[in-house]
This record gives sequence, structure tokens and C-alpha cells, in this order.
Amino acid sequence: MEKFDQKIKEKLASYPTNESPSASEVSKMMSMLDDALPHDSKIIPINPTAEVKFISASWVKIAAAFIVFVLASFTAYQLAEVNIESGDSGLTRVELPDLSVIKMKENSKVEYNQITWIFNRSLTFSGEGYFEVEKGEQFTVLSKLGSTKVLGTSFTIYSREDTYEVACFTGKVSVASINSGEEILLMPGDAVILKSETFTPYQLSAIEKPSWVGGEFYFEDEDFINVIEALEKQYQVEISFPEEFETLKYTGYFDNTNLEKALKLVCEPLELTYEIKGKTIELKP
Repeated sequence: MEKFDQKIKEKLASYPTNESPSASEVSKMMSMLDDALPHDSKIIPINPTAEVKFISASWVKIAAAFIVFVLASFTAYQLAEVNIESGDSGLTRVELPDLSVIKMKENSKVEYNQITWIFNRSLTFSGEGYFEVEKGEQFTVLSKLGSTKVLGTSFTIYSREDTYEVACFTGKVSVASINSGEEILLMPGDAVILKSETFTPYQLSAIEKPSWVGGEFYFEDEDFINVIEALEKQYQVEISFPEEFETLKYTGYFDNTNLEKALKLVCEPLELTYEIKGKTIELKP
């Protein structure tokens, strides 16, 4: 820089005091000055508008992809929902994804999701059913009044209106009140009825699965009208009989394999006759 300063001084001294340097001379000196000074690193300015546009577009794409993912997941979840109802007659056999089985009586319903079942064996049940649960992770049945939890066992659940009843045949069953949270553990042969948040335990007469699971119905000193209702539901028929028969008591058995055989088993002990007219049956003394 000292040599450069000296050159500038000498050049300026060569001009008369009243004479200004020409434009070309000024340009030449400026060029020399530019060459002599140190150069800073070049900085390329970024267009802030372009950057904002790029970032915004990226977020829009991410948000759109997320929305599509959520909608697709929701749709898949909805399609995986399973709802099975047993209808007005007979037994309905339901096989669950883990090969557990439910045998449901008439007017019963089970709901579960095939996707969440992989992580959580849980279902919602109403009506009356016999459960045969495969061993594995906890198996939970949710109903209006109570919940039942097991690992691998067989049991029945009755869940209608204001009554929740569970009977254990094998394994262990935990029954809890939805409202109070109170819980009771059942062993084979144990049963419990839940009404108005109150548990009433009792013992089964035999630790065998209910006869109705195999389509068999046993009655002991049962009101005749209840026996007739069971017949109607199993065979989808309408049975009429004189009003005074309602007070009769019946002890006996029938199954759901043959209508005429079932009518004979019910009518003969009570000295009744029957007449079948399609889906209508009339009982007479």
C-alpha cells in the first residue's frame, strides 16, 4: 500500500495546479485503486420471497399428505368395523380373528374392530352368549352395565336391559361394574348377577356348558308360557293355546332339530294335542 500511495502522489504532482486530470486518467487511477485494495468474499443474496414461497409450498404438501393419511386411516378403520346380530331365532356362531368363538342366542349382538383387535382383544356385547376364548393376551367383553376380562376360558354372559349375569365354566373370569368400578373374580362353577350396581354371587348346579349351546333346552317346573316362547324363537313359528294353559308348569326337554318332535315332547306330558298350519300352530286339550 505504501508504494501505491507514493505512485498516486507522484501522479498527482505531475499535473499543473490549475489542470484537472482527464476522465481516462481518473478511470485508470480508480482501476489501480481497485486492484490494490483487498477483495471481500462475494455474498450472493437470496431472494427472500422465493424462500418463503418454497417453504410454504412444502408445508402445504406435508399438510395435504397428512390429511390424506388421516382420511385413509379413518376409512380403513370404518371398513374394519364388524357388527353381527343373531336375529330372532336359533343360535349364531361367531368366530373371532384369534379363533375364539361366541355362540349367541336370539336378539344378541357383538361388535369389534379387525384392526384394533391385533393389539387389543376387546369387543362390545349385548344379549346372551357362550364364549370360548383362546389363550393369549387379555380378552375383554364390554357391555352396558359391566365388563368381563379373561385370558383363556369359557363362560356365559347375559346382558339385557338392567341385568348383567356372568357364569364361569373354565379358567378365571374378572367381572366389573361399569358404574361403580367394583370387581369380583369368578372361578369355575361361580356365577354372579349385577343389578343396580350390586353383585349377587351364586354357584352353578353343574360346571358344564349350558344345554342351549348345543341347541338343547331343559326346563324344571317352568311356566308353560316361557316354554312356548322358547319354542317359537327356535322354530320361528307362532303358537296359540287357551289362556288357562298359561298357569301350567312344565318339566322336560326339547331340542332345535325337529319341530314335531319338540311339540310332542312338550305337549304329551301335559296331555295336549297340536295342529300345524304352516308357521302357525294351535294347541288344544
